[in-house]
Amino acid sequence: MTEMTPLGTLILVIPDVPEELDAGLVRPDTIREERPESGIVKATGQLIGESRIEVGSRVVFPPYAGHDYRLDGKLLKVLDASEVYGVIHDA
Repeated sequence: MTEMTPLGTLILVIPDVPEELDAGLVRPDTIREERPESGIVKATGQLIGESRIEVGSRVVFPPYAGHDYRLDGKLLKVLDASEVYGVIHDA
């Protein structure tokens, strides 16, 4: 298995699967409303420092933030920590 370590303030996120309609069809991006996306942090750069972004955290980010990247056939997102809106915590 290939690993990737982000540099600086970058983070590597496994994006959540898109919502499906009742019939099992995935909504095309062209008709989806603009709303934040979320995912699980897989790795962080060494300059993340005092932020609360940690490996395993669920984060929320804008729909067009970062860059999509495929590693071993899996879709990942490379984001700068400043693009993250926040971390989701279980209550």
